[in-house]
Amino acid sequence: MSTQHTLESLKETSILGFKGILKILGYKKIFFSTWVELVSLFLSIVICAICFIFKVNYYDILVDFKTIMINFLPTIIGFTLAGYSLVVGFVQAGMLNKITEPTKKDIDNFSLYQKMSAGFGMNIILQTVALVIAFLVHFIIFIDDKNYTFTIDDELYIAIINFIGVFIISYCFFLSLFLTIQTVLNIFGFSQLHQYLINKEKINTEDK
Repeated sequence: MSTQHTLESLKETSILGFKGILKILGYKKIFFSTWVELVSLFLSIVICAICFIFKVNYYDILVDFKTIMINFLPTIIGFTLAGYSLVVGFVQAGMLNKITEPTKKDIDNFSLYQKMSAGFGMNIILQTVALVIAFLVHFIIFIDDKNYTFTIDDELYIAIINFIGVFIISYCFFLSLFLTIQTVLNIFGFSQLHQYLINKEKINTEDK
């Protein structure tokens, strides 16, 4: 089977590691460029605003978010990994031949298969980062409860620190949640593409 790729384009597009994911997705398209990031940012601002208006204790909200994330994120990451394995490992050979080719829209020579794979990979990385942040908050709270740090008496500083903590962890929470929805949409889109290519092949066979 012929290909539109050349040895030069293969070398340019065969990038490994985190650098490869960033290159394929586009450095400027990863953060605050999709509905997932924007809605998560909006909801985290709403949460902070509600806490401020109704004088909800920031520390209590911070602890609740931390607990929820530590409990549910490992399962969510496992689900995303399963979806990633489905896309990367269980693709029909005929379909794989087509989606690994660059199209006219792919000026950068990256194929649909590479972009889908990079998208799933970035979702998993972001969810893992969110889990790491939740664990960091957990250990900071643990150290503070055990009085291993210097005590801050200024209530304003404490409120500011807790406010920033609530904003960050609520953003990570909503981001992880909506990335799961995005993963489901990606898998559905992949299944629709698979169905389209199979039936198109049937039509082409009948025409012959």
